[in-house]
Amino acid sequence: MPSRLDRDHDLHAAEHVALQCVPSAVLVFAAPDMDLEYCNPAAKSLFRLAAAQWSRMTLVRFCRRFRPAIDLSAMSGSRELQQEAQLMPGEGDRVATRISVRQTGQHRGARRVVVVVRDITEREQVVTALRASESRFRHLADHAPALVWTTDPEGRRNYFNQPWLEFTGRDFQAELRTDWSDGVHPDDVERCNRLFKRLLVRRVPASLQYRRRRHDGEWRWLRVNVAPHWDGARHFLGLVGTCTDVTDLLEAKHSAEITSEKLRLALQAAGLVPWQLNPASGLVQTQQATGELSVGVPLASWLARIPGPARAAMRAKLEALTERGVELVHEHRIAGRRGVAGRSAESYQRTVARQYVDRTRGEALILGVSQDVTEQRELERRMLEISTAEQRRIGGDLHDSVGQDLTGIGLLLMQCTTHARAVSPSLELELREIVQHVQRTLESVRGLAFGLCPVGVDGGGLGESLQRLAARYAIANTWRCSVETIGSGDSQLDKDVATHVFMIAQEALANAVRHGHATVARVRLEVGADHMVLTVDDNGVGMSNSRSRRPGIGLELMRYRARLLGGVLNIGPGQPTGTRVELVLPVLRDIGATAAMPLPAPRRTA
Repeated sequence: MPSRLDRDHDLHAAEHVALQCVPSAVLVFAAPDMDLEYCNPAAKSLFRLAAAQWSRMTLVRFCRRFRPAIDLSAMSGSRELQQEAQLMPGEGDRVATRISVRQTGQHRGARRVVVVVRDITEREQVVTALRASESRFRHLADHAPALVWTTDPEGRRNYFNQPWLEFTGRDFQAELRTDWSDGVHPDDVERCNRLFKRLLVRRVPASLQYRRRRHDGEWRWLRVNVAPHWDGARHFLGLVGTCTDVTDLLEAKHSAEITSEKLRLALQAAGLVPWQLNPASGLVQTQQATGELSVGVPLASWLARIPGPARAAMRAKLEALTERGVELVHEHRIAGRRGVAGRSAESYQRTVARQYVDRTRGEALILGVSQDVTEQRELERRMLEISTAEQRRIGGDLHDSVGQDLTGIGLLLMQCTTHARAVSPSLELELREIVQHVQRTLESVRGLAFGLCPVGVDGGGLGESLQRLAARYAIANTWRCSVETIGSGDSQLDKDVATHVFMIAQEALANAVRHGHATVARVRLEVGADHMVLTVDDNGVGMSNSRSRRPGIGLELMRYRARLLGGVLNIGPGQPTGTRVELVLPVLRDIGATAAMPLPAPRRTA
């Protein structure tokens, strides 16, 4: 480095100190040969030249170290030149720079050229990153399932993504020339205008739904979310809006609301009450008329509304549904609040439930629907009462009237037979034959009377009627049926209740003979102060092996009679073989009475 470059007699001391601290490279070339006269430390660090190279440095050589080279001819008409170029400080190295070349006037007889070189690598990296970010933004915006637009700080729109242009059917330049309100529904223009102006002032996020006409003329509902756009220095750059077409969603929501309202009306008209049980928490929630779920009620409190053995059966079915997924179908009574007379009003409900797995929360729920069938069951009960009363009347008439008449006729014929013995032996034989026919007819009438009115027609109770039923089914060396009666009070039971119990036992024995091919049956009747249990066991093939696999009307009628009495009917395999039919019900004085007393749980059959 020439020694004269280290002398700064042409520069003031303060200027020299300042140039030493400037981060940009500063070089001074002096006429007439434009040799290097001065360079600051930043220039030495940027160019990384050896001392010999610095000693031979001229302005021309300096200009050749850039790509493209600095063209000094551009300074012929001016005193300053600015240019961006790539500096080549070493082999294969490139540094982005901005060069400023300025001529100074004559100073002490010499003209000088001052060159300032700034390293703009970081700025170029930032610009490149911004361009890449903008490119990514445009790429994402053009492929996003939304309509995107931006504005400048004054609210003038300056960008639209491709989906927006496809929605409006205009190109970018045409959209820039189009007013923002063009295509907005007339009823929504004022609303959108107020929001747009408020956002430009307040610069806070907001959203709005409005209608805009698509390029095909169809009005579509758009939900626009607008947010302010800031730079790193918190300078407001404008607004960014994203619009989503929600027409199909609104139509689906509207359709769902109509369907929900129709379903609510249908549930109300049918007397259906949806509910759900969370086995984990043990809470039962009922769906309100508004569609919302009520506050959870403990399962024990919810089951407490069910009186009698139906409660234990309901609990057992809920356990089977929870553990094994067995669909629940159960009909039971519901105890209501006590009225003025002290009697509690009851209703009948039919409940159907099944298991549902909520995959979003990973929990299992029990969804059910309970239907109020009180009026239907009351109508059926009255019809059955009328039918039973008519049967009992016909049975009583057959027993008391026709039976007595036939008995009287038989006695008269026996007297005639005695008188005819002395007159004509052939007449006596004919009369005896007639007497036998009358007796057979009388037995048939008594059998019909017993079938129509099995309990009470002869003044006996349920136990005596079951004994007569077993005697009717008894066949020597083929079929044996025994009856065991435990407890007392069966003769004091209501005749309708006793008749229903008798019909259940009769159907159970008939099924054992016809379908189970049983040879032995045992009927057990236990009557206590507050409950009654009827059990019919046989040694047949069982229900699963029966030829008649499809349940007939007899089983349904047995279950219906049990429900009517407020009891529970269990039908399952016997021990060790055969079938067991078990009926558990409260002791009722009439069919419509309330069964509020505690009852034993139904026996579990193997």
